[in-house]
Amino acid sequence: MMKTVIDPQVIGRNRIQRFMGYLILLNIFMVLLYIGYLRHLSFGDGMVLPALLIVYNLLLCKLVTKRARRVGDVHIIYTVTLSSIGACLVLLYYFFM
Repeated sequence: MMKTVIDPQVIGRNRIQRFMGYLILLNIFMVLLYIGYLRHLSFGDGMVLPALLIVYNLLLCKLVTKRARRVGDVHIIYTVTLSSIGACLVLLYYFFM
């Protein structure tokens, strides 16, 4: 039987890729959760939560672009961009509602 040699760097890249996917899913989940509780938030909560979402989106975008440039996974940028645009649309809806 032939043994397959697994490169530790490939395993590390796969773990990082999976972690990035979980961060993106967490972003989408937080935006959906914000949409669900939008009507029940007080004014102060309605101001703090969008600020935290914006900071999280900015950090996630920076992390993903840095990772995509280094590894060449450009397709992951589209998911983050779409979720960030969705978050911005939800925040604009809240402020102009």
